[in-house]
Amino acid sequence: NVTGSNALAVNLLTAATISGSMTFSLGSLSLSGGNLILGSSDLTISSGATLNANSPNYVVTGGTGSLIKNVGSSAVNFPIGIAASDYTPISFSTSGSPQNYSVRVRSVTAPSAGFDGTNGIARQWVVKETNAATTVFSGITASWNSTANGNLPTSGTCDLVCNTSGNNKPYDVLQTGLTISSYSATTSSFTKQPGNITGGLYISVVQSNAALPVELSTFTVTTNERTVQLSWETKTEKNSDKFEIDRSLQEENKWETI
Repeated sequence: NVTGSNALAVNLLTAATISGSMTFSLGSLSLSGGNLILGSSDLTISSGATLNANSPNYVVTGGTGSLIKNVGSSAVNFPIGIAASDYTPISFSTSGSPQNYSVRVRSVTAPSAGFDGTNGIARQWVVKETNAATTVFSGITASWNSTANGNLPTSGTCDLVCNTSGNNKPYDVLQTGLTISSYSATTSSFTKQPGNITGGLYISVVQSNAALPVELSTFTVTTNERTVQLSWETKTEKNSDKFEIDRSLQEENKWETI
């Protein structure tokens, strides 16, 4: 374990791996000659210190170790990637009280069109707050690369999504209709409180779903003990064939057609 509490400037001239937690309280850490590989260790950059890193020299969080930085109303960048030549940074701001966030990126199977028509990237950013249920996101920029792009189109619009399970779907939407630009997407100013994310919020990017060719005028649900009745009427239909009803046990995230 290493703690840097003096205002020193440390410049990494070659790739290195840390084998214990490292904290910079003052001064600066610059990566100018290679990646800093965390493995299972954490790197903390306190609010009084700076981290100078960018592609191709950044923090590799391919294991369980995370980059920890203090985030408040100003956007803070986490220059991370899952491996060398796989740079996938994320930056975000919050409207709540500033606090430390641990962030890493991990590989997942890219979601492909299924019952919900979702295509997405093969990466998830894992964001953990320090203080339970106090995070209120106000802006996020996520960037990836061609290797991580998975099944996502390289142009058009996308949705920034999340869940707390780590599964590659279903996701909850953080913000929809973002423009894909050079493997990057940025939200407009928004307010989103995801609940308790001390255990991790898994953020990813999926294709914005096209409008369905059916416009509903009514949709009602009634229950009678263990029986559920769904009733709906359509206002318009275009090239529709049939309706299918899917069900899932929430804890399993597996869907089946009734």
